[in-house]
Parts: sequence; structure tokens; C-alpha cells
Amino acid sequence: MRVRAPYAVAVLAVLAVVIAFALNRTRPQDANIAALPPNTTEETPLPNDFAAQFAAERKQALMRDARERALDSARTDERERWENLKREQGVAARKSRPLAQLQLAEQRAQLYESENVDRDWAPRAESEILEKVSETGVQALDLRVECRTSICRLELLERANERSMSMPIAAALLQIADLQSSFPRQIESPAGARATVSYLARK
Repeated sequence: MRVRAPYAVAVLAVLAVVIAFALNRTRPQDANIAALPPNTTEETPLPNDFAAQFAAERKQALMRDARERALDSARTDERERWENLKREQGVAARKSRPLAQLQLAEQRAQLYESENVDRDWAPRAESEILEKVSETGVQALDLRVECRTSICRLELLERANERSMSMPIAAALLQIADLQSSFPRQIESPAGARATVSYLARK
């Protein structure tokens, strides 16, 4: 027993060294494990100020969209009102034009009836009117021209079933520099015929 005691002590000492070495190896690993950061896969909640900022920006975007829609609607309404106004003005102008022309023709007719014949000017004006009318190629049943002091009267009688030449004649008369033509108006005519009369004023 005395011989084996030192051997047993030596074995125990070796085992103690081995255990101590093993403990020193495992402690840093445990420390490293403890030092590891928490699981980064978990979602970090957003701060409260981010939510408030997002809500404010969203509100501003909605306000901009609403303002743009309101402006587009206002522009569309303005264009529609402007187009309606132009149409109304055009209709009113078309309605008033014939009335103004009729009034002008009536005034010239009254002046024509009250005038005497200017023997110097009237024949020359009548010849010029007949020349312009003949250039249109009109084939009338009757054509009468009479000038006085400042007004000339042109009466045209056509077949009712043929195309009227009163407008082409009126356009041709506009080329006479010394006379101002008026819109031709229809007058009483015999059956199967169409009669129009125009009054031309001396400039």
C-alpha cells in the first residue's frame, strides 16, 4: 500500500490539471455565446415620429391631388362657358344681321323713292351695274336697273324652279368701286317666278 500511494497522488494531480485546462477552454466559448447580439431576424418597431411624418406627407399628397382635381374641373367649366358664350354670340349675330340688312334696304328704298334722277351720274352707274351682272352669266326672265341721285335699284326676275343668281350677282356688284351694295331681298312675284331687289348706294 505504501508503494502505490505516490502513484495515486500523481494520477490525481494529472487529472486535476486536465480538468482545469478543460474548464479554461470552455469558459471563453460561454462568454462568446453570452456576448452574441440578440436575434436580428426579429422586426424592430418603427419610432413614433416616423409614423407621424408618414401621415403628414400622405395628408399633403391628398391635398395636392384634391387641389389639382378642383383646378382641372374649374378649367373645364370655364372652357365650356366660353364655348357656350361664343355660340350664343354667333347665334345672336346671325339673327341680327338679316334684320340690320332689311333695315338698311328699307332706308335705301325710301331714299330712292324721294330722289330725282341725276342725268350725269345715273346712266354711267346703270351701265356699270349691267356690265357686272352680265359677267355672272345670269339668264333672267327680266332684269331692270334704275339709278337716281345716290341710290340705284336692281330688280331680278327668275324662274322659281332654277337656282337663284341673286347672291352671285350681289358678289359681282361688290366689285363696283363707286357703289355700296346691300343684301338682296325677295319681293312679290308672279306665279312660277322669283323676284329679288337690291339697292346700291353711291359712295
